[in-house]
Amino acid sequence: MAELGQYLTSINQTKINLMRDTDDEKAVSGFSPFWVRRLLSYHEDCIYIVNELNCTPGLDEQLQYEFLLHGIPKGKRFAKAYRAPPSEKLDLIKKFYGYNDVRAAEVLAIHTDDDLEKMRKHFDQGGVISAEPKSKRNPKKRAS
Repeated sequence: MAELGQYLTSINQTKINLMRDTDDEKAVSGFSPFWVRRLLSYHEDCIYIVNELNCTPGLDEQLQYEFLLHGIPKGKRFAKAYRAPPSEKLDLIKKFYGYNDVRAAEVLAIHTDDDLEKMRKHFDQGGVISAEPKSKRNPKKRAS
């Protein structure tokens, strides 16, 4: 079974059809159209072709793959998927209320910095922070 990287390499560089040139039935089921389209959409020369596939959501996976294989010109394309940077405020609200990312972003707008500070104090475990290693923290045993 081919993986995502192998499908992208065949579409972008080698132009070898991984689905037709093999007897593996899992080759067709291993293709993830969403991720392939998403990763290809980061490149300017692929946007219009990927958008055509977005207009036909019911298209068979093998047809989508072959459309991309023959429609996208050969070339080296490297891009990482975009991820939003982690936010301490969002993580705090998600932990406090048990919300998901979308709901936490909505609720963040109505909270003040004082509210967030109260939430931080709610989760504060307390304790003493020492620069000494644990082995030196233990007091000497008293002689009885």
